[in-house]
Amino acid sequence: MRKIILSFLVFIVLSFCIFYLLKGKETSDNVVINEEGVIETKAIFISYIDYSSKLKGKSVEIKKEVIDNMVDNVSNSKLNTIILQVRPFADAIYKSIYFKPSTTVYESEDSEIDLDVLEYFIKKSHDKKIKLYAWINPYRIRSTNDKSTISKSSYFNNFFNSTKIYESEQGIYFNPASKEVLDLIINGIKEIVSNYDIDGILYDDYFYPNKEIDKKEYDEYVSKNGNITIEEYRINNINNLIKSTYDEIKIIKPNVLFGISPSGNNINNLNEEYLDVSFLLRNDKYLDFIMPQLYYGFLNSSKPFKSTLDEFDNLINNGIGLIPALALYKSGTYDKYALDGVNEWVDNTDIIRKQIVVSRSSKNYKGFSIYRYDYLFDLEKLNENLEKEIVNFLQVI
Repeated sequence: MRKIILSFLVFIVLSFCIFYLLKGKETSDNVVINEEGVIETKAIFISYIDYSSKLKGKSVEIKKEVIDNMVDNVSNSKLNTIILQVRPFADAIYKSIYFKPSTTVYESEDSEIDLDVLEYFIKKSHDKKIKLYAWINPYRIRSTNDKSTISKSSYFNNFFNSTKIYESEQGIYFNPASKEVLDLIINGIKEIVSNYDIDGILYDDYFYPNKEIDKKEYDEYVSKNGNITIEEYRINNINNLIKSTYDEIKIIKPNVLFGISPSGNNINNLNEEYLDVSFLLRNDKYLDFIMPQLYYGFLNSSKPFKSTLDEFDNLINNGIGLIPALALYKSGTYDKYALDGVNEWVDNTDIIRKQIVVSRSSKNYKGFSIYRYDYLFDLEKLNENLEKEIVNFLQVI
């Protein structure tokens, strides 16, 4: 009975939203094609948090029904791009020789893959004329120090008990300074691009795991190559990852786009993740687009949305596309780090709509992305603010 009631409510909410969506097409805010003739990217993140409970332990038929429904929801909302998390924990929701089946979808890393989730998502998305980008966390193996679910036959099992992998209470991570790790990550990218009809590759915001992981490699590098600061060394490692990824993608399929989704705070990006966003956006052949996580309100005292958007926009001088990621998940909640803007997401219900309108005036704007699927389509996430925010958001797409 509860499923019937929930299904009915979903139908009502979607019908209500689509009514306003169609009405919104008449507004001057709506933009479909920019002045260069490029179709606006209207994307949504689908993370393992969104699909795991819906897919894990289900039959192939149920998995297909769930994916069909997810893609239909995206299509009915007039979004045109899915950013699907395909490798959240050094694993895969697809067939891979480098990474074991993901326990976010399959029972164990030694499971037989009954349904290639990435392949099916691509098929259903393309049937609906929706693009699909493969979202990858390159260095994260686990977010805890529990190794019990890692297969003993893992491709990288021999990396353990070496400096190629770092284990701590905060998690288990690959070492960005390791050549073998870089080769593994790049081979994994080449495998996806070669074997799947994807439209893009996206790296998440986690780059350098911590400040201890690469001390041995750094000392060896300095002894052979002369003085370089450890900060410069780490930045070079991340630049190498990004440049190698871009180059290999373009060799295989030049039309597949590559981008990153860093934090909206470039000071933290540089000092904590050793991601030099300014360098990447000034130079050619590193990125096709950047999707900064601009999870701030307009009234945020430390990182106001508009000035942060402008910061990224002004760093670009080589045609890289700007696709801001927006925080639908904050609607109806107190933003405790926003200082004077702590109540903004509670007092207002049109923030996402305004952010899209403002972003469209940026000179390098190519679209937007919403974080994340469940906050748009899961009724259990719905609150009064979020419901109104969704209606207002759908009016401008």
